[in-house]
Amino acid sequence: MTAPHDEGTDRALRFWLGLSLLLLLIERLPGPLGGWSISAFGYVGAAEPVIFLLGASIAAPLVRVYAEAGAAQGALRSLHRSWQLYWRYLGAILISGALSALLIGGDRATALAGLDLSPLAADPATTLFEIASFQFLPAFFAVAGVYVAILALSVPLIGLARLNLYWGLACVAAAYLAAQFGVGFPGWTLNPLAWALLFMAGVAFGAGWIKTPEVTPGAGLDRRFFAATAILAIALAVAPSAVLGGAWRGAATPLGWEAEATLGPVRLLHFAALAYFALVATASLQRRNIFATGAAREIATLGAQALVTLVALHPVAALAQALARPSLGAPFLGPVLAILVAVAAVALLFLCVATARWFDDPPWGKPAPKPRG
Repeated sequence: MTAPHDEGTDRALRFWLGLSLLLLLIERLPGPLGGWSISAFGYVGAAEPVIFLLGASIAAPLVRVYAEAGAAQGALRSLHRSWQLYWRYLGAILISGALSALLIGGDRATALAGLDLSPLAADPATTLFEIASFQFLPAFFAVAGVYVAILALSVPLIGLARLNLYWGLACVAAAYLAAQFGVGFPGWTLNPLAWALLFMAGVAFGAGWIKTPEVTPGAGLDRRFFAATAILAIALAVAPSAVLGGAWRGAATPLGWEAEATLGPVRLLHFAALAYFALVATASLQRRNIFATGAAREIATLGAQALVTLVALHPVAALAQALARPSLGAPFLGPVLAILVAVAAVALLFLCVATARWFDDPPWGKPAPKPRG
């Protein structure tokens, strides 16, 4: 099983991944903008599309390694990527904590509270050990942390799926169901057993193991459109985090099926509806060649450097929190400052990614030009 390669699809994938990572940054920014990401309109936040698209983005190169170099090399590729992200994840926590403690000042526990790192002020040695050993996963860094674990879990899952797709699907489904009934990791904000389902779904679509539903722009409305619209409308009205979620909040499922930690079935349904509309938009935008031009191309650079972007957005958000905190309570200055800080944070994130790309291909690594004459 090898992944099909299509440049237009790759561009679209990088764009949606870059946009999802930007929304993940916005969710971590201070002030009112932090609540106006995807989660303001239902159950799903930026984490769900990020994990799904990370799986889809690595599917083609990873499956190619499995096919050309064998299962052992493919497994090592996944583990090496997980190892790289692990150290960057720890570095992001230390840099973010240091920025908050230095710039905010005062009581360190209060300064670190915005990053969910308050225990670090009370007992640094124990907390650092718990973070490094994954006994404690701060909510602020949960997406990066759970991605480290999912990459490690994906080694046997991808290997099994290559032997028999149905065995792989059954194993992923069994892990997801176990998470729904309480199996997991104490101290983890997101359960990797559940979130691996979303990642492996991305891998399956990206590798071509599961055919992507065909969407023809301009073909008219069908049952999928009406079903997805109904799901989004209900989520907008019922979800506690949604704009209209106050009136019908009591309709939330009593079994915790909307829980973020275990990626409840209600969240999966809401994500499927969002993914359908993303497919519709992709078909229309590809026809106009939008992904290869303008702002879409710049956003796609974040998706192309997904590991760097995922790690860098945390210190950037920590810096934004520290700089904006003194004035956020002001009646007029607060919202204005929040918008300015958000714009500066997005610009800084692009700068970090551009710097990483520059170091990937530094000028000193290139041969000197030959003299003329």
